[in-house]
Amino acid sequence: MDFNKTNQKVKLANLIWIFLLSELSTLALIAYFMFYPQEQPVKSSDMNYIFLNFSYIVVIASIIISFYINNRMGAKAKKEKTRVRQVQLFFNSVIIRLGILELAGIILLVAFYFSKQLEPLYMFGIVFVAILLSKPSLHSLNKDFSPEFEEQSSIISEPDDSENY
Repeated sequence: MDFNKTNQKVKLANLIWIFLLSELSTLALIAYFMFYPQEQPVKSSDMNYIFLNFSYIVVIASIIISFYINNRMGAKAKKEKTRVRQVQLFFNSVIIRLGILELAGIILLVAFYFSKQLEPLYMFGIVFVAILLSKPSLHSLNKDFSPEFEEQSSIISEPDDSENY
């Protein structure tokens, strides 16, 4: 696969990433300004409490699972011989990771809507930072999904002992 096609896939992944960030930012702002009550919230029901705690568990699990899937697909891609397959695995990994994190963010916004408490928005911030940290780039493609990059970095990082003597 030539550099142009690889670059196009990474640009498409970046476009999806930017769209996802803008979508979740807009949803969070709408949720905060439209649904946050001006007065103190009334006592919520047990079902709201259960859903709120469930959403926290989903967030923690989704962050762990999304980065685990990325590492697994990266290890699988390093065993692949063709660059086409490595780029396809990278793109699939980005889509799955962003989809899982987006689902967690939307669940938190629904929990905020039902509970009228600010804690789900704080957790939403954690998900948003996880999405910011998972920005797709050529560097991340080469670092996580290409075995040649690992060999080059180990050669560069090895100190030369002959210079010290």
